[in-house]
Amino acid sequence: MIHQEVSPLVNINNIVHIFMKKVFTYSYILERNFWRISVNTLQCIHIFSSIYFL
Repeated sequence: MIHQEVSPLVNINNIVHIFMKKVFTYSYILERNFWRISVNTLQCIHIFSSIYFL
């Protein structure tokens, strides 16, 4: 009975842990690449706006 009660909690805990780990990894990658991404985005906007205003 106790084992049945504990097991779902452990599973949920593992899922949450994995999820948080993925979120932190993803945000870390985003933070590292943020400057490059923003520069690329600005260049794309610049190119599109120049095409648009031609």
